Amino acid sequence: MSGSPLATAFPLTSGIGLRRQPLLLGVLDIVVLLAAYLATAMRVESYTFDLRIPDPARMLVWCTVLISIWLPIAINLGAYDRSVTASRLTSAYVVGKTTLIAGALFHIVPLVGGPVYSRVASMTVVLTLLASMVLWRLLVSRAICGSSSPIDLIVLGAGWAGQSLADAVAQCPQAGFRIVAFAETDPDRVGTRERSLPIFGLSDLAGLVRRPQGTARVVLAISDEAHATVYDQLTALAQGGIKLLSMASVYEQVTGRVPVHHLGNFWWAMLPSPSEDLGFLGMKRLVDIVLALLGLLVLGIVLLPVAILLRLESPGPVFYVQERVGRFGRPLKIVKLRTLRASTTTFSNYWERKRANSPSRIGALLRATGIDELPQCWKVLMGEMSIVGPRPYVAEEVADFQSHIPFFRCRSLVKPGLTGWAQVNWGYGLSLEDEVEKLQYDLYYVGHQSFYLDLLIIVRTIGLAIRRRRPAGALAPVES
Repeated sequence: MSGSPLATAFPLTSGIGLRRQPLLLGVLDIVVLLAAYLATAMRVESYTFDLRIPDPARMLVWCTVLISIWLPIAINLGAYDRSVTASRLTSAYVVGKTTLIAGALFHIVPLVGGPVYSRVASMTVVLTLLASMVLWRLLVSRAICGSSSPIDLIVLGAGWAGQSLADAVAQCPQAGFRIVAFAETDPDRVGTRERSLPIFGLSDLAGLVRRPQGTARVVLAISDEAHATVYDQLTALAQGGIKLLSMASVYEQVTGRVPVHHLGNFWWAMLPSPSEDLGFLGMKRLVDIVLALLGLLVLGIVLLPVAILLRLESPGPVFYVQERVGRFGRPLKIVKLRTLRASTTTFSNYWERKRANSPSRIGALLRATGIDELPQCWKVLMGEMSIVGPRPYVAEEVADFQSHIPFFRCRSLVKPGLTGWAQVNWGYGLSLEDEVEKLQYDLYYVGHQSFYLDLLIIVRTIGLAIRRRRPAGALAPVES
């Protein structure tokens, strides 16, 4: 397990990028790239790389330069990682990003073939390359990558952590992993079975990793102090080229959640840290400003009719104001459109209040479409919130959850958002168990922030709003 002493003693391979995709995908990427480049450049009259001149040597030089720029960027960005190619959207996004960067660099190189007098022509070529590569990855590449066999895993530790990982892998076969056996240091468990999988002894590890399909990976899921023989055995495996993975890294890749139950006493070694990439942070802020302005524009259009309908349906103010906990635990006053009917009922705790909440008909529509969240766009514009981030909680809930759920306050390491990874995967929380599930998604977002993940969350949010539904999980209406 990632939080175990084993995880701190051995350099564990990250769960991302566990195996490269077949060489065929890279070859076909290059074929598509060159075909799109040649077909476009020879048809743009103002494109002055002189590709229309029948000079095979010159064309070969230019194509070689393009490949030499594009391919290293693609590899560096993970375009051939299994975790990327397993998803059409992720695959297309990474290749599109690669093509934009490579296309820009290619046209900057002064010795490629002389100056390009038309910026429009250069942009036309780059955009055509972008469209071609993205379309290619969306339509065809999944079929090629999907034929590869799953990665075999041997889990060292058949306890709670190992079983949780086995359940997660079984529920997400598309992740590309397959657990073939457990290994245990407890002699009483050797020879038995867990989750229909055999449990072998530690001495059997060296033989287990050598499989007909290729070398298996060893996943460390031991949470307690291990005997010296365990370290010796794992050292021998690592020296033999066997990849050692942490339970948390594989669990995150499979589920998109941080396994907070399994971090153990070494939580500090695996807690996520927010992104410090200035490029990402700048782009995120730009997207926040644009979408916040758009949200306020929509709010200005719908506010009057919505206010009239709300007042006609039930008495009470149009807006709902509440103080919550923002970034770094600072107080944050949020404003939403009221969706609940006025009530004089008193409750002993917030769980009763949440379960008893009943939106009006107009309020239910506002929630389902996300219109009730639009007033918070002002907070986004002011920089106190973001479009994407963990949802802010009231102080009472934060204090209570922190006393029961480890690392709960880590959500506040980033700005709270109008929507988030937990919202599009789990929805509302009506129990402590729900909040644990949501926290795992929130911590995953904190540690894996990227423009692609933000874009994915926004797209999923729009899809849920159009379908007027919430993700699976706790579905009862609450003011959250």
